[in-house]
Amino acid sequence: LDAAAVMAMPTIYADNVVFIDPVHRMEGLDALQAYTRKLMGNVQECRFECEHWLCQGQEAVVQWTMHMRHASLRRGEPIALKGVSLLKLDAQGRICWHEDFYDLGAMVYEHVPLLGAAVRSVKHRLAGAA
Repeated sequence: LDAAAVMAMPTIYADNVVFIDPVHRMEGLDALQAYTRKLMGNVQECRFECEHWLCQGQEAVVQWTMHMRHASLRRGEPIALKGVSLLKLDAQGRICWHEDFYDLGAMVYEHVPLLGAAVRSVKHRLAGAA
């Protein structure tokens, strides 16, 4: 994610794109660009590695790992988060539906002081119960 990515969005995303992730739902390219600009202001580094993808017709599923650094999470140390995106294309080949699936706890809650220790403890107990 960088300024060039925001500038390229109109060639990649439809004007009426619907974007959904575990925290947000927004409609429209303007809203998505504003969200991305705001996100870039708080993130020190963010890049995606696309590992697998499946395409059929006007739909695709992409498995990715996001690598990011954020001053408020893990004291700015790198975080790697796995996720999946469901993409649907319009007749012009632009993305009109972008839905991200990832573990919000692994992204945020586990890296916040005090709260992170509690979340990791609960996950550890649940794993032991299985």
